[in-house]
Amino acid sequence: MGSFIAVLVAFITIFMNDQIFKASPAVMPGPLLSSYLFLLALFLLLCELPMYPSSLRKLGFFVQGIFEVLVAAFIAEGMTVDFWLPLEAAAMENVPKLADLIDDMLSNDDWKCDVLCNTLRNTTTRYVVSYSLSIFFLMAVLHATRIIDLRVLDEGFGYFINDIGFKFKRFVKKQFKWAITKELDNSVTIDDEQIIKEVLNANPGSGGSFSDNNLEMKRKTPQKKRNKRITKAAPGNDGDRSDKSDADAGNSGKRLTRSSTCCSDKNRFCDDKLSVNRKSIF
Repeated sequence: MGSFIAVLVAFITIFMNDQIFKASPAVMPGPLLSSYLFLLALFLLLCELPMYPSSLRKLGFFVQGIFEVLVAAFIAEGMTVDFWLPLEAAAMENVPKLADLIDDMLSNDDWKCDVLCNTLRNTTTRYVVSYSLSIFFLMAVLHATRIIDLRVLDEGFGYFINDIGFKFKRFVKKQFKWAITKELDNSVTIDDEQIIKEVLNANPGSGGSFSDNNLEMKRKTPQKKRNKRITKAAPGNDGDRSDKSDADAGNSGKRLTRSSTCCSDKNRFCDDKLSVNRKSIF
């Protein structure tokens, strides 16, 4: 996403006829409104493009803002003077040439193109060509930037108008998303703090620490799993036998826990204890 403010400042200078890099000709080849429609399409397109590469180091708010304004002005002036004006002039000049070509082709025959050729040579026709070009670029940019969706016309013109209103609101929110995002972040932070306070008040014995409870659960889980494994490994069909195996498993777990404390001091005594406990288990 390009800088909306930088692009806006650059286009304001162009509308005020204060070009920085390339000055537009004094006499425009076509109507002025057609050029404004092309500039509107170019403005919407530049709003979607980054004026400053994200891979480069940030220059600061003021310096980077000036840089983005200059880049936007350079692109807009170059596209207007070197692309749009020559294209518009060529399209408008070729319309009378097309009339002359048709007139020459039909001059040797009985066919005449008085009405058609006079219409093509008319100034209004050339203005229609200029407006058609600018509207074509504007609609293409609106469709490419997802402001409108021309495929919705299949559902009807009324549905298309409603879709344009929805897309316009979303576009405005997208340009000023920094303010909306800041407000949402503050609301989420407040909600998170309230949830944490409610959890702490509901668990007064936790002491305000979630990590201690998690550690105790992790410490208890292996002992329970070990007891379950020993219970499954003990053969037998009687209930008394399974109860004895559970008791033996609990006692063996305690013996293993107690004997593990002596491993740091007396390795031989620890090994003997572990072997005795294993025999008592199995």
